[in-house]
Amino acid sequence: VSTQSFFFFFFFFFFSAMAKVPSPAEQAAAVRRIFSDKSLSSLTLGSEFFIISAKWWQLWKDYVQYERQDSAGRRPPVLDNSELVLEDASSPAPASQPDSLDIDLKPGLIENLDYNCVNVHVWNLIREWYGGGPVISRKVVGVGNSLRPMVDLYPLKLKLYVLSAATEVNGSMGAPREESFSATLTLRSARWLIASFANTGPPHKTKLFVPQPNGSNVEITAADDSKTLGDYGFQSGNAILVRAVPSDLSSFSQMHPESYMSFGAAAYAVRTANVEGEPVVRGGTG
Repeated sequence: VSTQSFFFFFFFFFFSAMAKVPSPAEQAAAVRRIFSDKSLSSLTLGSEFFIISAKWWQLWKDYVQYERQDSAGRRPPVLDNSELVLEDASSPAPASQPDSLDIDLKPGLIENLDYNCVNVHVWNLIREWYGGGPVISRKVVGVGNSLRPMVDLYPLKLKLYVLSAATEVNGSMGAPREESFSATLTLRSARWLIASFANTGPPHKTKLFVPQPNGSNVEITAADDSKTLGDYGFQSGNAILVRAVPSDLSSFSQMHPESYMSFGAAAYAVRTANVEGEPVVRGGTG
């Protein structure tokens, strides 16, 4: 390929791509349409929102005159969220992983000052128009007994091991289901969500246990229900054993040691293997 042909194709594709980017007024109108549609912008449990640098977002709003007609600015550069993330997590997410829930953010970030949240529809437009990253997404979780929805910036990622009749026989657990919870969620609300995730039936018939390093399993009782997950001591990577109350037994922690003590040790081994140096979760008095 000649040098002339190379530059011809380079500029052809460059200007073709630029021509597809809407004007500032068209960008503003597209984003306004999405935000005005409550079905697209409402906070529903489990939905995903994306984090954008507040500095970059303000540059974009000035450029498209989103809030003020006299605020026209220069076209913003490529989206840069690196100032929001911890230094060891600042590498951009690969294009094949557009919903990066695993990037750790700096502590103490303030909405509208440090970052803004946008839904997936607005995010897709911004990425199409400007590119950049890293991609940071967070899920909507329920907070408190009323499960008030909020975008959880610093979620707890817990491993749920659902115990079944098969595990009683072979003494082994399958792969855990990882779910995100707000640290401010009460244990009562968490029990309801976990019962739903694990399909174990009514929440009051669902037993939750925290594995200990000695192989025992500490039950989360009704007396703990008013505590939050954070108050109880949960940290990301912790394991919870989930079991429906059997008809002939009232507590997993009281079952025969030879059949069930391995669950606590196995879950603890899984947890410590993935979260090095993490303290054991204990109850408020443990």
